[in-house]
Amino acid sequence: MEEKKIHIGDLIKEQLALQKRSVNWLAEEMGKDGSNFSKQLKKCHLGTDLITQIGKVLNVNFFEIIGKMKN
Repeated sequence: MEEKKIHIGDLIKEQLALQKRSVNWLAEEMGKDGSNFSKQLKKCHLGTDLITQIGKVLNVNFFEIIGKMKN
């Protein structure tokens, strides 16, 4: 069985869209530079600490979402 590829940056952008928020807003909330943060979200792999921090700001458990997508 082929494993599904999950792009975490896309999942984060989807959540931002659902909440009608921008990447720049998220970057500001996290004390990061907007343009560098936007580049970081283009990566398909992000560290678990960063994913956790983003999830706290957005009130979303990305690990739960990923777990459901893998099934």
